[in-house]
Amino acid sequence: MKNEDTANAILTDFQDDELSLFEMLDHVLSKGIVIAGEITISVANVELVYLGINVLAGSIDTIQQILDAREPK
Repeated sequence: MKNEDTANAILTDFQDDELSLFEMLDHVLSKGIVIAGEITISVANVELVYLGINVLAGSIDTIQQILDAREPK
């Protein structure tokens, strides 16, 4: 639920404005974005293929700030 709220907040910020690709890329790099998903292909309740993916995109500075904030003090 938290991820959906964050995604909706980001989309709400941009609903009224048209964004160029450059503006969207700038926003993603300055804030960072995480994409997570999984797909399971199964037949007769037997899982045949499982694919999980986690992608973190952002500028080096943004990611470093996030990692520094997560370190225990």
